Amino acid sequence: TLAPALQNFPEMASPTAAKPLPARSVPASVMRMIPPRVAKAKSANGSNNGSSGLASPTSQAQVPTSSEFSVTLNLSGGRGLGADVDYPDGKTLVIKSVQPGGTLADWNSKHDTDGRAVMAGDRIVAINGVTGHSGMMIGECRSSQKLELVIRTKRRIKSASDFDSTGKRARTGDGAFSLYGGMPEPDPENDKTAVNRARETDVFSTPAVPENPKLVIFLDIDGVLRKLDDAIAVDGEVLPLHVQSRAFAPEATRALRFIVHKTGAGLVLSSEWRRSATLKEEAATALRAIGLPPMRGSTSVLEARDDVRVGTPQNPDREGTRFLRWVERRAREISKWLAEHPEVERWILIDDVDVGKADEVRMPDTWRMGRRLVRTAGKEGLTMSDARKAVEKLVPQTPAPR
Repeated sequence: TLAPALQNFPEMASPTAAKPLPARSVPASVMRMIPPRVAKAKSANGSNNGSSGLASPTSQAQVPTSSEFSVTLNLSGGRGLGADVDYPDGKTLVIKSVQPGGTLADWNSKHDTDGRAVMAGDRIVAINGVTGHSGMMIGECRSSQKLELVIRTKRRIKSASDFDSTGKRARTGDGAFSLYGGMPEPDPENDKTAVNRARETDVFSTPAVPENPKLVIFLDIDGVLRKLDDAIAVDGEVLPLHVQSRAFAPEATRALRFIVHKTGAGLVLSSEWRRSATLKEEAATALRAIGLPPMRGSTSVLEARDDVRVGTPQNPDREGTRFLRWVERRAREISKWLAEHPEVERWILIDDVDVGKADEVRMPDTWRMGRRLVRTAGKEGLTMSDARKAVEKLVPQTPAPR
C-alpha cells in the first residue's frame, strides 16, 4: 500500500542508496590538512578493521631517530680540531667540514668503516662534559689538550653484530647479509690514484707552512669573517646587533685558514672588535676552534686627527671627513704596532673598507696602506679569490717600501 506513495519520494524508495554530497568548493589549503585515507583489510566476517578510514600511526613511515657516539681526541703538539663549525642554536656545534691534517681527520681515518667518522651535518653536543652552551664548549676545546666529544648523527652506527665471522659481510637493517659484502678488496693502485687526484683539488693537501714571525696579517672582522647584514655603526665601524649575527661565515674562515696555511703569517686584530673584551675573546676563540694559532695581539686605539678634513671650512663634507679620519686613524694604529715589532718584514691588511684612502693624508711615520690592502666585499666576506691575492702579497718575503 506504500508503493504508490514512495514513488513521490524517490530518495526513500531504496533505503541503501547513497545520498549525493552537496556540491561545495573546498580550498586547497584545507584539503592539504585532511589526513589521507588508506585501504583497510577486511576481516573474516567481511567488515573493515577499525572504525575509521584514517591511517593509523603505525601505518605511516617511521621518523628516523638520531644516534650518539663518543670521540676521543688528543690536541697535544699544537694541532687543532681541524673542523669548520657553526653554532646556529647556541647550544651545539654543527660540523660544516672536516679539514685534512687535523685530529678529527685522523679519527675519521681509523673509523671510516664503523660509521663513527665525524661528517658534515653531525653535531657536537658535549665536550668534556660541557653541554648546552656553544661558547663554553668552544672554550673547553681551546683550553684542553684532551677532548671527549659526544657526536649526534642521523646515520646508523654499526656494531659488531653487523658483520659475519670474516668481518667482510655487513648485515642490513633486517638482519640479512648485504649483497655488497662479497665485493673484492680495494685496489691499492686505484686508491693511490684517487688520493693523488683528491690532493690536486684540495687546497690543504700540502703541509702547512710553519709559523713565520716576519709575516703579519692585520685582520678586520665585520665584512671580512662576518658578512654584513644586521649591524650598527660605531665610530665608523659596523658592529653586530645580537649574538646570532656574530657567527663567522664558514667560507670566510676557510679562506683565512688557506692564507695562514700557505704563508705561516701571524694574525693581529685591527677590527673595532678589539675595543670590547667580550668580542675580542669571541674572535680569538672562534679562530682557535678552526685550528688557527693564537693571535699575535691587537692594534692600539688612537684618537682621530682634528686636522684631517674634507671640503672647506665654509662648505665642509662631514661624512667624507668622518670617513677619512677613521681610515687615517686605522693606518696610524697599524703603523704603531709595526714600529713596536721590528721583526716584521712583510704584512697585509684585510678589510672591507678602503683604508688606502689614508695614504692621501698620511704622516711621515705612517706606512702606506693601499698596496698592502686586500679589500673584501662586505656582504660576501673573505673569499678564496681574496685569499689567493693575500698569499701573492705575502709570499715574496722581502721588505716592502714605505
